[in-house]
Amino acid sequence: MEFSNKAEDDASANADTLILACMDRRLNSEIDRIGGGTAVVVRNAGADVGLAKVAIERILEQGNIGNVLILPHLDCGAMGLVAGSLLDKKRVDDQVYSGLVRQFEGSFRSRNELESEVNPMMQRHRLEDIINGRDIGIEVRCLDPSRLNPGGTDCTHSLAIMNPSASAYEAIFKSAERSAGGMTLGMASTYVVQPFDAVSARIAVESLGIKNVAFIAANRREAEGFKADALFLGRQDYSSGASINIVDLTRRRIKE
Repeated sequence: MEFSNKAEDDASANADTLILACMDRRLNSEIDRIGGGTAVVVRNAGADVGLAKVAIERILEQGNIGNVLILPHLDCGAMGLVAGSLLDKKRVDDQVYSGLVRQFEGSFRSRNELESEVNPMMQRHRLEDIINGRDIGIEVRCLDPSRLNPGGTDCTHSLAIMNPSASAYEAIFKSAERSAGGMTLGMASTYVVQPFDAVSARIAVESLGIKNVAFIAANRREAEGFKADALFLGRQDYSSGASINIVDLTRRRIKE
């Protein structure tokens, strides 16, 4: 199956910075603050370059990006999964292992080392391979969510899946709630994957236990493009009981 793994051309047309961040809900406000509508954002489990390789390459090919900011973080669920697999020998799904875990084999001795040193360094090196000598700056900031004070610990968490965009999350979530009456997408409670990838979605639904999933489309074309991904996700055993919707921001909720 092919996944809609392409960047949203309109959103990145005027952006001069690319942000690659983890999907963690606690980073939403900080990404809005940093991006300020001038950065196109890509997010997945652990701010992983490999999972986002196609999207990153397509955004960079447009020629507008002069800087890339990578935002991994401490207390990361994805890195906890990696550490659990490689240090504690906990079993993970084969797709998650090959897509995320395997790259870290033999590279760390503790979860703290993985989160604070190894993952930031590894993603920087993998991004350098993609940039391949182009005049594009790279900055890595390992965030500490405990200092961001996002809240959202006592509420139901959701997963928003979108194409890469320079639009602020607060505006996107409010628009999605208006388009799909009854849906709640809080800034402090919504994990974000941009664009869809099966590994990040699986970790969010299976490992984090998220049951409310919204594919948020900027227009009808994007909504049509998300149908195959939503169908794929809905057919997985681990997504049993999850509510999976496609929301067209120009119209309304079109699939439940």
